[in-house]
Amino acid sequence: MSVQIPPNDWESSESGSGYDRPLLPSQARLPLLSLSVDGYEIVGNQVTDGREVTIAVMGATGSGKSTFINLVSGSDLTVNDGLKSCTSDVEFSRSFELAGRSVRLIDTPGFDDTTRSDTEVLKMIAVALSQIYQEGHKLSGIIYMQRISDFRMTGISRRNFHLFRKLCGEGALSNVVIVTNMWSEVTPDRGLAREDELASDSMFFRPALDKGAKMMRHDNTYHSAVTIMLQLIPNTPKPLLLQTELVEETKDIAETAVGAELAHDIEEQRQRYVEEIGELEKEMQDAFRSKDSETAEELKTAREEAEAKVALIEKEQKGFYGTLATMAAVTAPLVAAAAAVGVALIAGQRRSPSPDL
Repeated sequence: MSVQIPPNDWESSESGSGYDRPLLPSQARLPLLSLSVDGYEIVGNQVTDGREVTIAVMGATGSGKSTFINLVSGSDLTVNDGLKSCTSDVEFSRSFELAGRSVRLIDTPGFDDTTRSDTEVLKMIAVALSQIYQEGHKLSGIIYMQRISDFRMTGISRRNFHLFRKLCGEGALSNVVIVTNMWSEVTPDRGLAREDELASDSMFFRPALDKGAKMMRHDNTYHSAVTIMLQLIPNTPKPLLLQTELVEETKDIAETAVGAELAHDIEEQRQRYVEEIGELEKEMQDAFRSKDSETAEELKTAREEAEAKVALIEKEQKGFYGTLATMAAVTAPLVAAAAAVGVALIAGQRRSPSPDL
């Protein structure tokens, strides 16, 4: 016995709000989801057409990207319950069947990665996406994970999403689904209030929603993960702005929209430290004149720390400019190896069907 659950059987949002709760548009024409004793199973008239659906999953460190991918694909990407990054490289999920299509998910590090600088993260993402595009694959969708438990959209959070938009470009936003998760960590009222704020505020997700992006909830169940995937699988694949800039326009990484934005942010950070060094130097000289040697030594230590940070930033800036050739030579074998693992998993699936599907 199975129960047919129409995916559009949700509470509709108020007119003009830009999303439905739990944010799957009621007009979406998707196959029904069948819940049976054997698990979830997709039914409908979609058939395999031989093209693999590729979907990238992005978001901040600790936002649940790897957990989501493992849940829906049956992969075993490394997961960490804390905020320390476990996704320091671009990783590919196993290939799995859903709605009559072969699907592959791409796990990416966040721009606030704890083991790599933002420029290194962008290079890793850029190389992987460029290689995929050069091989003739476009993304059918991009999932951006956002913790609903974050009650404040900090400056870092806003910056991360702004960089994400620059990476995608306006034309690809219609293939973006912003997924809010970790609902179990908030009360329904507080979660709903936070969701409304994220969707309606021009400082948060409103501009992306106006360009065709969608918001959906994920409650950490296979059911909701599949529902999100079904929103993306029928999409017409589109290239991201970063892909066209690097491959078709042969721009340097620092010349791309997201690269230029990141370079601007880094330079602003450098300038702040330079100003801090000037102020510390002035205060240190005042302390020397006052014969306050203890304070002078403390200020000297603080100045040296700030100078070290400036040197580190300048090293990062220097490494950011120039072609992607060196980076591609290093990371292309990793990308190819990840893809090969996926092929091997597909072969294994053919010999032994996955219990997840």
